[in-house]
Amino acid sequence: MEEHICSFDVFDTVLTRCVFQPSDLFMLLGHRLQRLGYVFSAEEFTQKRLSVEREARKQINREEVTLVEIYDRLALLYGWTKYQAQCAMKEELLCEECALVPIARMKEQVIKEAERGRRILFISDTYLPEDFIIRELHAHIPIKDFSLYLSSTTGLTKHSGNL
Repeated sequence: MEEHICSFDVFDTVLTRCVFQPSDLFMLLGHRLQRLGYVFSAEEFTQKRLSVEREARKQINREEVTLVEIYDRLALLYGWTKYQAQCAMKEELLCEECALVPIARMKEQVIKEAERGRRILFISDTYLPEDFIIRELHAHIPIKDFSLYLSSTTGLTKHSGNL
């Protein structure tokens, strides 16, 4: 019997962020971190967050960087303790969680395909951790069973064609 698979990209296909561009989330995060006394300004943090991610991508021996690797570098840059880096990373995940919403038409499509008995596969080029993506998909897309392929987990990307 032939298995039918339907694959969907996670970001900007099934889920999207309620910000103009994904990096705007870093400005929101910067304001949160500024209130905590972790950074001097949200604008400065946004620029450093973007540049640290770019630099991390150049320095790793995989196609994708992880959020932990980004925050390890930010901790060095800001002189954060390990605890502060973990708190800052949790703040980023909270900002992501608050900004994520399902794209209604695609949510319906995923549910319809799952009800037809299709195997659902989600795929994404992302530095975000797998457990976070699973939680968000379960929170927004009411299907129980799906497979997930992430560049942050595999180290390979869609962009290269290797994921």
